[in-house]
Amino acid sequence: MVLMFQRKSRREFAPAHRRRILGASIFTAPTEDIDLHFTVAAGSFHPRPKVDAEVLRFMPRAISPFAI
Repeated sequence: MVLMFQRKSRREFAPAHRRRILGASIFTAPTEDIDLHFTVAAGSFHPRPKVDAEVLRFMPRAISPFAI
């Protein structure tokens, strides 16, 4: 999946330090590899929001830790 979120949401889905898994990353970290695809400036939208956006790419892991 490729999804766009507010810039601050990236910390929720893909924390910089994998040692601390918080927020939405509890659901995505075990099964998905998440990386920043690109950033979209706030000025690209009308009306202009107060924050930039980031497009994240969610790639399913080849082997799920829940697979038996």
